[in-house]
Amino acid sequence: MVFLGLGFSSEAHVALDSPIGGEMFIGGETVIIQWHETVTHNTLNWDLYFSSNGGMTWEIIGANVPIAISSYQWTVPQTNTTQGRIKVVQDNSEMDYNDFCENFTILPGPPQVLFEAQDLTLECSVTNEATINTWLDNHGGAIVNSLCGSLTWENNYTELSDECGLTGSALVIFTVTDSCDHSTMIYASVEVIDNNLPTIPIPAQSISVQCDGAGNIVELNAWLNSHGGASSSDACGTISWSHILTNQSGTCGSSFSTFAVFIVTDACGGMSTTSAEFTAEDSNAPEILIHAQNLIVNCEVSNFDSSIQLWLDNHGGSSANDLCGEITWINDFAPLSDSCQLGITLVRFTAIDGCGNSSTTLATLELTDNDIPTIEVPAQSMTVECDGAGNSAELNTWLDSHGGASGIVACGTPSWSHTLTTQTDNCGSSYSIFTVFTLTDSCGETNTTSAAFTVVDTTAPDILVPAQNMTIECNLPNLDTIIQLWLDNHGGSSATDVCGEITWINDFSPLVDNCKAAIIPVTFTAIDACGNSNSTTAMLTIEKTSGIHVLSEGLNVNVFPIPSREHLYVEFRNGTDASKTLLLFDLKGSLIWKNSNTANSWDIPTAEFYKGIYLLRIATSGGSLTQKVVIE
Repeated sequence: MVFLGLGFSSEAHVALDSPIGGEMFIGGETVIIQWHETVTHNTLNWDLYFSSNGGMTWEIIGANVPIAISSYQWTVPQTNTTQGRIKVVQDNSEMDYNDFCENFTILPGPPQVLFEAQDLTLECSVTNEATINTWLDNHGGAIVNSLCGSLTWENNYTELSDECGLTGSALVIFTVTDSCDHSTMIYASVEVIDNNLPTIPIPAQSISVQCDGAGNIVELNAWLNSHGGASSSDACGTISWSHILTNQSGTCGSSFSTFAVFIVTDACGGMSTTSAEFTAEDSNAPEILIHAQNLIVNCEVSNFDSSIQLWLDNHGGSSANDLCGEITWINDFAPLSDSCQLGITLVRFTAIDGCGNSSTTLATLELTDNDIPTIEVPAQSMTVECDGAGNSAELNTWLDSHGGASGIVACGTPSWSHTLTTQTDNCGSSYSIFTVFTLTDSCGETNTTSAAFTVVDTTAPDILVPAQNMTIECNLPNLDTIIQLWLDNHGGSSATDVCGEITWINDFSPLVDNCKAAIIPVTFTAIDACGNSNSTTAMLTIEKTSGIHVLSEGLNVNVFPIPSREHLYVEFRNGTDASKTLLLFDLKGSLIWKNSNTANSWDIPTAEFYKGIYLLRIATSGGSLTQKVVIE
């Protein structure tokens, strides 16, 4: 901004200290402008001006400089003058004041850079050299200003550094010189890089060949060496190829499939890949070299089955060959439903290679048969001891073994069956079964053998608990009843028999004199349904002692049997309806049993008590007594 005819007070209330005039400055250098205040005012700020024509016109170089600052860094303009001046203005709230220097000289400096040269980065290309030359001719895009005549440009570029492929870099110094022989150097770099990967315009192609049984090495190597037919190029130098076989799997026979990744690498290590698959397949069927031959077999021969199986295992005498692996033979021969399947059967033999390709050859099997089965060992009768459950396991074992019979058939597979013709129930669970076993060949011809399975019972019943002795006093009113109860209970004995029910008998003879003391052996006999028996003997003791105790006049009590086993009886003779209390103690004095009522006949259950000696206390209104009793 240029100011003409500015009205400033001529009184020096501010003094410019530097510059003062007479100095010589070079355009572009930095000069410190300094001043100080001589008269204090309500100063707002400072304004600085420059004139290149001795003060005729002014342009501002620093506006509104804060009041606390009294110096300013000024860059000398590229001006050629001998009338340069600086003026400082004291900008007050009322009247402004100023001071300026005398003329000083400014000489032009070296060319001034207005816009720096720009670095150049290029991707590898055939046009790189032309692009670099254009960049050099354009001084890297640098722009300079000079007041001293025309400009001359030079640079130090010769070539790029030798890096990978066509890449490289160089630091370029651009030197600009004006007519006054002032020079300025500008720096920039040029770099050629390779960020692009090799291109693969034609990718690798998968290929399938016919299996040769030897790995197809020649064809595989030719395919790998040609990169699977792929092609590639790179703008920044030469390329190289490699490959990786990532997965090779055998599919069937000697056929296989391998997956290859082809890698193309440029001079700077950039890589691109393409992949494809090489497959050696087998679509050719095996070649039948010798066809199957017909077979005639007579069912009467002993090696009937093995003869047929040998013919089948030998593929009817046929043979075949396959280039790509082993051959598996199968045939459609169905096992004979029976060996009497006479006639001609067409059998198809099929040769299958590892990949499922197949070829067939046909032959016939002719069968004959005239023999009936032969019983070599006849069935044997069997007798077993009765188990009470039908002896099913032993019977089934005997039936399943055909009663021990064995036989052979001329043709086919032998089969056994049986018929239970007669079953006789004997005593208890014993019985007898007459069985006919039938041997049948595949033609339906049969032969039979028969035997009997008999279950007998020769085992006597097992006495589990022997009979127990009993002691009782004579002259009891129910003496016969007590004895009969003991007899009906087999003297307390028990027995078991696995083959049927048991019947008990005893040899006890009725008493002639009930009041006669006696010791009578009684034999109890357990007899099963087949007459087998076992016995147990116990003693019946009849005591003449009364065992009757008088509690009061007209009231007697009798306690029996002693010893007792399951029941202890108490009877009050000539009893009344008076209340009676019975207590049973063990020898430690512990109360074991107690009851009270008006009954005259008592039944104390002793089966649940431990064996031993106890004290029975009987109390009535007429008196009490304590009786020792024994429980067995």
